[in-house]
Amino acid sequence: MEINHRGKINLSLHIIKKRQDGYHCIDTLMQEVDVTDCLVIERAKNTRLFCDHPDVPTDESNLILRAHRALDARYGIGAAAFTLQKRIPVGAGMGGGSANAAAALRGLNKLFALGLSKDELAEIGLLLGADVPFFLTGGTCRAQGIGEELTPLPAYRMPVLLVNDGTHAQTRAVYTYGPEHTPSTIPALITQLQAGKTELTVRNDLQKAAFHLYPKIRTTMEKVKETAPDTVQLSGTGATIYAIYKTLTEAKRAHDALYGRFPMVVLTQTCGEDASGQQTDRYF
Repeated sequence: MEINHRGKINLSLHIIKKRQDGYHCIDTLMQEVDVTDCLVIERAKNTRLFCDHPDVPTDESNLILRAHRALDARYGIGAAAFTLQKRIPVGAGMGGGSANAAAALRGLNKLFALGLSKDELAEIGLLLGADVPFFLTGGTCRAQGIGEELTPLPAYRMPVLLVNDGTHAQTRAVYTYGPEHTPSTIPALITQLQAGKTELTVRNDLQKAAFHLYPKIRTTMEKVKETAPDTVQLSGTGATIYAIYKTLTEAKRAHDALYGRFPMVVLTQTCGEDASGQQTDRYF
């Protein structure tokens, strides 16, 4: 069974408070983008994971194997072999590990005919990571609580330029340094997106910490700003920066100006369902 699954960006991210269990309450707008990993799942005599990316662990710490272990413990599904083709950059603020876990849960649910609902999978997924429930829903969502309180929103069609300089930002380190706490921009942002705006009200309460710990990201941000985007922001804990332009032509021009200067410069697009439940048309 082959499952192609996408990464995400945080268009805007606010940290509300730290809970006693160490998690942080957040208010964020998560957006699925068309940068995909591919996970192949097969029945096997022994559970194992192969990956084509050297920085992805293939031991029991990997969220794919943890997802399998969680389902096996509950339902006795038996062994499975996983092969992961990694295209979502690692340590990039795009939720690649959580996307992989969600893909594993969906795939194992189907392969072993468990018949679990999306809500039941999300309950298990939350034990693996706060972003996993979002990847079981996808599209455009406001996420609150620790990320599990999801409000799906109608998707919008927009090209997005993603730039990553290869920095592997450590989520724990960024949170430990300390987030800012700013008033939520999410209600205004939702209104702007649905009106088709490209100049967006966004904020990332983790950007200051990420810039301090990884100064290279700040330098990369300045280079992206030189292409005059309408909106530019760091996604999650970094290191991926997203940029939005008034037209596709401007986005392509910015891509060409930055391509080859950084390990990842990708012109992609938002993904999800519109108000009628149909997938939005592709931009290109």
